[in-house]
Amino acid sequence: MNKFLVIMISFIALSLVSCSKKKSVEDMLKDESKITENADINKKLSELKSRLSSAKDDFERSEIHGQISEIQIEKGDILSSRKSAIEAVKFYPQSAFAHYTLGKSLLLEGRLSEAETELNSAVSIDQKHAPSWYELGNLNYIRKNYTNAVTMYQRAVSLNQNFYEAYNNLGSTYYTLKKGKESEQAFLKVQSIKSDFAPLYKNMGLLYERVLNDKVKAAASYKEYLKRRPNAPERAAVKFWIKALEN
Repeated sequence: MNKFLVIMISFIALSLVSCSKKKSVEDMLKDESKITENADINKKLSELKSRLSSAKDDFERSEIHGQISEIQIEKGDILSSRKSAIEAVKFYPQSAFAHYTLGKSLLLEGRLSEAETELNSAVSIDQKHAPSWYELGNLNYIRKNYTNAVTMYQRAVSLNQNFYEAYNNLGSTYYTLKKGKESEQAFLKVQSIKSDFAPLYKNMGLLYERVLNDKVKAAASYKEYLKRRPNAPERAAVKFWIKALEN
């Protein structure tokens, strides 16, 4: 079983609050945080929708629909996201952002050929649109075109040197290609940009354990992962990996 965290297509899957069992204080605080997060997202969505009626031209309408699409992805409402992105493209077909949002939503639906068309349209309009190169990297990874994925991620980070998600996926792709040193360099770059990005430490642990054969660094990385994500759903497995490495 492959326990490596590979591609992370960016959307937030919001959990439903469950009342089926007694909750700890920590769980209740997390539920409260998610309720607040939902409220904030819905407020932003409402504000954007109200702005549509006063938009001064089709370009602004397109931008607003694109922003709505991205928020709907955050909510995990991919179907609505695609519909909003289609409106964005309809109002301003020359917008790289509009084609990007449509490509991203299609990618999340698994409609790869359509997603590729939209993302290629985005970069043909604006070759410096880093998010589109990132999603093209994700698309190529899904297709197992790993060399192409590397090229796309490299393009994304060359345009945005703080694009830690792209560095993470670049590192994951190098891991898949068994290019250990390149993978480590990409992951260390993530760490320098966003040290609190918890999935990074699981990825680094797997890299050190499976490719670079460094048990000490592997165990340390797994421990850091659990420190930053103590309620990770696979925490029991990670604890087992640590124990095996230290015995």
